[in-house]
Amino acid sequence: MKIEKVERIGAFTLRIFFQDGKISLIDFEPFLSQSRNEQIRKYLCEEMFADFRLCDGELFWNNGELSFHPYSLYVRNLFEPEPEGKLIETYQTSQHASR
Repeated sequence: MKIEKVERIGAFTLRIFFQDGKISLIDFEPFLSQSRNEQIRKYLCEEMFADFRLCDGELFWNNGELSFHPYSLYVRNLFEPEPEGKLIETYQTSQHASR
């Protein structure tokens, strides 16, 4: 899944055009304002948010400091993080399997 074009239509709202013809309107403000990470919250500055790039079908800001996988945007899943501890569980399972 690739993004073909992005238009800023509001302070934190983007219109995203996907390669299969789907068009999504996504308001990023709830995601940005709910984040506890200051590196993400700084994009609540409209000037910083407006400085996004599209490269090889992926949307990012500041050389990848903030980015979203196209599929996450396609299914509008950027507001639902992975369950806490999932990566730790995967790592521990891998550790036990390799013994």
